Amino acid sequence: LAKAIKRARHIGLLPYVVK
Repeated sequence: LAKAIKRARHIGLLPYVVK
């Protein structure tokens, strides 16, 4: 999941992934 979170952070979906 770390990879997905890192990628989301790059796109700006960090809050979306965290939720």
